[in-house]
This record gives sequence, C-alpha cells and structure tokens, in this order.
Amino acid sequence: MKVKFTESFRMRVMLYTCISLLAAVLTDLTVLFLCIRSRILVSDYGLNDMNIHAGNNNYVLNNSRIQASTKSMLSESNIFYRIFGVGIKVQLIIILIILALVVFLLVFFALTHQVTGYITTILQGACKMADGDFSHRIDVRYQDEFSCIADSINRMADTVETMKKKEEEAEETKNELITNVAHDLRTPLTSIIGYIDIVNNMPDLTEAQRSEYLKITWEKSRKLEKLINELFSFTKISYGGMPMHMEKIDLIKLLEQEVDELYPTFKDNELECVLETDTDSCMVMADGEQLVRVFDNLLGNAVKYGRYGKMIRVRTVTEQSQIRIQVVNYGSVIPAENLPFLFEKFYKVDTSRQPSSEGTGLGLAIAKSIVESHGGSIFVKSSFDGTVFEVILPTAEKAQNEVA
Repeated sequence: MKVKFTESFRMRVMLYTCISLLAAVLTDLTVLFLCIRSRILVSDYGLNDMNIHAGNNNYVLNNSRIQASTKSMLSESNIFYRIFGVGIKVQLIIILIILALVVFLLVFFALTHQVTGYITTILQGACKMADGDFSHRIDVRYQDEFSCIADSINRMADTVETMKKKEEEAEETKNELITNVAHDLRTPLTSIIGYIDIVNNMPDLTEAQRSEYLKITWEKSRKLEKLINELFSFTKISYGGMPMHMEKIDLIKLLEQEVDELYPTFKDNELECVLETDTDSCMVMADGEQLVRVFDNLLGNAVKYGRYGKMIRVRTVTEQSQIRIQVVNYGSVIPAENLPFLFEKFYKVDTSRQPSSEGTGLGLAIAKSIVESHGGSIFVKSSFDGTVFEVILPTAEKAQNEVA
C-alpha cells in the first residue's frame, strides 16, 4: 500500500501545526487588540515627547523627560510602540505568550485526537490478534502510514487464519484417511485371514474346495494390494512427491492406444467403445504414464457403471489453446447430490446404483490430482443423455508459452 505525501501522516502533522499556530496568533492578536482598545496593560509614553527629524528619521527625546522615559522603557516594549503607537507592558507580553502556548496545545490536541484514537484502535486490534482472535480486522480509515500498518496487520491475520484453517483441514483429512484406510484394509484382510484359517484347520476339505478358498484369498490379496498402491499413489500425487516427466505427447495417439488395450475388458462386459476425434493429432506437455492412469481410471469407471448402457464413447474437442476429452457412459444416472463429491477420496456412489461393482474410492481422486498437476481440470455431469467425465488439458504450445 503506497502512501502519497499529500495524504501522509507527516503532511497532516505539518497541517495541524500550521493551523494550531494560526489559531494561537489570531487569539493573541484579538487579545492585544482588546487590550489596546481598553487601555489595559498598555501606556501612551513618549507621544508628546518625541520629535521626528525629516533629514535623518531619528527620534529625539525631550531632555526633561529622558530619565523618566528611559526608566519606563525598561518595563515596556518599544517595538509595539512603533507598530501600534502605544507601549506594551511586560506583563501583557507574558500573558500573550502563555495564552498562545495554551491555544496551540488545545487546538493541536483537538486536531490530532482522531489520529491518536485511530492509533489506539490499531493497538487494540493487534492485541486481540496476539491473543489468538484472528477473525478480528482493523478498520482501514485513511491512506496514511497508520492505515498501511492496519492493512498489513489485517493481511497478516488473513494469512495466519488461512494457515490455521489449512492445518485444521490437514488434521481432519489425516484422521479421515486413517479411518477410511483402516476400514478398507480390514474388510479384505478379515476375509483373507478367515479363508486361510479354514484351509489350515479343516484337513478334510476337498481339493476343489481348497482351490476355491485359495482363489478367493488370492483375489482379496490382489484387492488389498491395489488399495495400498492407490493409497501411496494418491498421497504422492496430492503432496507433490510423485516426480513428473514432462514431454510432448500426441494425446490422440495415446487415446487410440488406450482404447485398443482395453478392448478385452470392453468385450468381457459386452460393451462397445467408440473413439470420436476432431483432429488427427494434438500435442500436449504431459507425463505420459500419469495421463494413461487418468484415462484408465475414467474408462474403468465407465465400464463399472455403464455396462448396462452397452456403449462407451470417447470424444475430443480441440480448441485454440486446449483440448477437451469426454468419456461418456450410458449407465444409470448419478444423483445430482452425489456429483460434487465424486472426486473426493474414498467417496463411493450408493451401491444400489451398481451392486456388483467394487472399488477403493481413490480412482477419481487420483485422476483429478494428476489432471490438475498438468494445469488442467476435470468435471462431471450426469443426465438421461449419459454420464460425462470431461478432462480439459492445455495444448503443448500454450504450456510452453506459459513457461516462457
């Protein structure tokens, strides 16, 4: 906050000083005028005893009154005589000096009362913040140095309050993470322990039963491994621990390869995946491995929740500085109240939407973190026309211009 000199505290002090001095001078002149008119503490000495010589402009005192006039001048001011034509006694001069000082101080204190009151307000606000009340804000009234101090204290309080909220959110997130991880780990782990216990403690099991229980144990172990891996990935990506190897990638070719690789999955779920691109090539600056993970998650999500729609559609819309990638499935509509939470970690849509589906609740959260780390964004909308996950990424040209 820059302070103009004309609005600074120094300028105001100078102005208040001048006004106070002017008030003191005017008061003294008024009192002096009244004293002269009333002949109080003034005298008319020398009016009849001085002669002015035109040749040299010197004053000559009457010889018979020299001693008396000289004695009188010891206690009276000859300067005032020359100005006003009367003598001013020393007592009046002392009174005028004291009166001027009193008037100056009273006017100066009156003018600076507002400023000193504002300083007190700033001090009280700083004390409240020092006591931990960071919601308190100091009113910025002027454009001077004290207003700069108040504004700086307010911005400091904003920063501390933001940091405090982030710390509370981080603590809440940590507790939520521990609770969700404990819950999601316990379920498959309990099943694994249970089936292993059956295999170990029931020797009369048939080979088919033993094989079935071991298969279930293996599937549960794989699910547990997937959960742990996704948890580590989410933590690294969210907190900047995942290294990004940025390079120019043809996003159209990447999508074509991704759709081809997932063809067996589509076939197993009786789904058709259609890739619709509006251009043959579009270069983006990205980590190819991370982008593959994004579209793996989105297409995997489309398979889980869109298998009854019989089709998955992947569309691209290329614009001047960005490209939009839409992954559309035609399964059940996601309730509007659930849409804002889909990208939160461990969030799962009501299982009544797709009873057979299982997941960790981290896939979409990981996808969002990766997309945002590439300077992009991700959205979702759902209606009877389909559920659309849209990813927006800057093109390579735009990304390079921003870096430059």
